[in-house]
Amino acid sequence: MTASNRDFSGEFQAFISGPEGAAATRSVGEGDEERLVIPDNFALTLATFTRQGHDLLLEDANGLHILIQEYFALPDPPDLASPGGAVLPADLVRALAGPLAPGQYAQVAPDTQAAPIGKVVTLEGSVTVTRADGTLAVLNLDTPVYQGDVLVTDSGSAIGLVFNDDSTFALGENARMVLDELIYDPDSGEGSSLFSVVEGTFVLVSGAIAASNPDDMLVRTPVATIGIRGTKCAGQAGAEGQNNTIVLLPDEDGTLGSIIVFTDAGSLVVTEANLPVATSSISLPPQPVGLTEAQFQDIFGFVLKVVPPSP
Repeated sequence: MTASNRDFSGEFQAFISGPEGAAATRSVGEGDEERLVIPDNFALTLATFTRQGHDLLLEDANGLHILIQEYFALPDPPDLASPGGAVLPADLVRALAGPLAPGQYAQVAPDTQAAPIGKVVTLEGSVTVTRADGTLAVLNLDTPVYQGDVLVTDSGSAIGLVFNDDSTFALGENARMVLDELIYDPDSGEGSSLFSVVEGTFVLVSGAIAASNPDDMLVRTPVATIGIRGTKCAGQAGAEGQNNTIVLLPDEDGTLGSIIVFTDAGSLVVTEANLPVATSSISLPPQPVGLTEAQFQDIFGFVLKVVPPSP
């Protein structure tokens, strides 16, 4: 998790323009980390990501634009970070930006799509998916999901998924996540999974992957990574400066596993049920926090309603 030294000062220029057309040019490279630090007036985790040739265009909800020239021309693009400690890894940035020509792959080779990694089992409201080829669709019950999908839920919307290893995942309202990877061999029980929740609440109930490979099931948020070593957990992902909260929960039969929460500053193994752990920056260690039952329900009550039944 520790970033290595790399000087970006001569590689990138960001062109920042406001909604009225005011413009400025500035370097966004810090020069001492393998991360590109975005200006602090820009809401990185809420931004839209667009690929324009080799360039990366970011736009936040306030109409602020950042164009990072030649980002995709590099064989090893840097992670993006905010001054407050949120980090979006380069592979996640690539997934959020999508391909250069959305839909082109599907038009050229419609029969070569990879096998699905899961399907929609519960659904509230409207949830959209952007496929790895850039095509946009609305999700319905029993719709398959694929590696590389980007899911977005509206206000009052939520979705529950069941994956090939029988793990389940529920995503709450106003959320965005990427299904980075799920590889599972049912014959051997071997596999790995990685999901990135950029914004929103979630509940994960682990399946065969965590049972056989306790270090190969990960969930990333902008300020922490969670290793799932079995059973059930709830999490809240969001921008730096706000607590990203993770809670280990018991299964319906009372079974309790463990999770590990780690940042650049340290890690914490959680084995106690209903003990909230939080961090607000990648540079701060995770710490237990106080959370009343009312606060827990306020954060996670809605998403808990769409957790699919265990297969």
